[in-house]
Order: sequence, then C-alpha cells, then structure tokens
Amino acid sequence: MPIENAPIFVDVMNYIGAAKTLSTNWQKIANLQTQAQVLIFLQKNNISDMESFVDKVTKMSEDLHEVSTEIKKADRRLETLETHLAHCENLRQHKGVNDKYKQLAPKKQSEAPKGLSSLRSADNFAMKREEAKKKQAAYYEKHATEIEAYQDANKYLMAVLNDRTEIPIPTWKKELSQLTAERVSLAERFYNLKDEIKSAEVLRRGMEEMMRGEVQLLQQQKNRGVER
Repeated sequence: MPIENAPIFVDVMNYIGAAKTLSTNWQKIANLQTQAQVLIFLQKNNISDMESFVDKVTKMSEDLHEVSTEIKKADRRLETLETHLAHCENLRQHKGVNDKYKQLAPKKQSEAPKGLSSLRSADNFAMKREEAKKKQAAYYEKHATEIEAYQDANKYLMAVLNDRTEIPIPTWKKELSQLTAERVSLAERFYNLKDEIKSAEVLRRGMEEMMRGEVQLLQQQKNRGVER
C-alpha cells in the first residue's frame, strides 16, 4: 500500500542540510558530513521513494540479524577449535613428563614373591614398593601442573574423538584459519550494515520532522482561518 503524503527525498536532504538550528561551525560541518553519508546511502541503494526506502530498511534489519547470528555461530566454533588445539598442544608438550611419571609407578602387589621361602624377598619387595611410591609422589609434586594438563587433555580428546585413534590436528588448524578469515569478513559486513542503518535512521528522523512541521503549519493555517 503506497504511503501517502511522504516527503520528496530531495526536500528531506535539503531539510537535513539546512542546519537552521545549528549555531557553531563544528555542528554545521558535522551536519554536512551526515548529509553526505545519507546521500551516498540513497545513491548506493537506488532509493528514490518512500516504498523503496522502507523495503531497504527492512532488508537491512533482516541482514543484520542474519549476520549477527552467523558471527555468534562462528565464535562458538572458533572457541571449540581453539580448545581442541590447546589440548593437543598440552598432550604433545607434556607427554615426556607424564611418561616418566608412569615409569616411576611402583610394581603391583601381585608381582610380589609367594610362599614362606620368599619372606625376605617379600620384605625387600615391600620396601622397594614404598620407596617407589615416595619417589613417584615427589616427582608428581614437582610436575603436577604438567601431568594434570596432560591427563586432562587426554581425557578431553578421548571424548571428542569418540573412539577414533587419529587426532585431526591439520584439519582443525585449516578450519580455524578459514573460519577466522570468514569471521573478519562477517564483522566488516556487520559494521557496514550498522552504518547504513544509522544513515537510514537520520533520513527517517528528517522525514518525521518535516512531516511534523507540515502538520503544525497546516494546523496554524487552519486556526488562522477560524479566527477570521
């Protein structure tokens, strides 16, 4: 349905650029800059009437919502990939420390000598087992951060891989690189849309002020007619 009594865009631009209520040079310069931005917006989007303006603003709002959703989706995936790769790095970096910790583990009780004839051997086994426990505990205390980081990474990646044996590090790195570039492009589009919507808002306010002024003028003329 056509919008009745919509101001002509040339008149709106003249109204925005008039700067009748502006006093300082800086305000006038800022207003001229706004006028230029609005004019670029109109020319870029081939807007010449109110209907095309409304359609464009509606489309921009929809696009902004879509881009915002895509950015949030990309951010979630980037965070996941960065977490994957951080655990992979912990696994690689701390493997040697964790292997050493496991090597220091005392022998199992089932490996102790059996029978009365082996009583002395059993005592020696128990002593060595206690010594091994203390040595392993001391090593753990010194390297707790690395060992826990390795074990956490191992547990995390086992859950992520879901019974797969090969960790797809190159695939994750490639996806991270591509998605990072895509995120930059999405952000650029997001801010461009925000700028266009800002220009459209200036244009909308200009139209509203013009139409409000015309209504007031008509009302004043009507009142003067009644007075006569």
